[in-house]
Amino acid sequence: MELWIHYISYLQSTLDMNLPESVQKIRGVFEAAVAAAGMDFRSDKLWELYLDWERERGDLRAVTAIYDRVLSMPTQLYSHHWERCVLGGKPEKKP
Repeated sequence: MELWIHYISYLQSTLDMNLPESVQKIRGVFEAAVAAAGMDFRSDKLWELYLDWERERGDLRAVTAIYDRVLSMPTQLYSHHWERCVLGGKPEKKP
């Protein structure tokens, strides 16, 4: 899991995000990462990284599709994902 996350972070820091092929490359790596490790009970960090990246890009359809996928499997932080989905990506602030 950590290897995927480090690889994605490396790509994000080295690729020119203004180029469509860079966006496709990173999205493809995210998809490969969640296909390989997304079913893991502790894959939440990977899913959050993917969600945040798509949200920063402004692709709300992709964000919704990712939430649909992550909420269809039991992960360690399932309730956290549910709260973020319901609240539009903003974690609830506890008093």
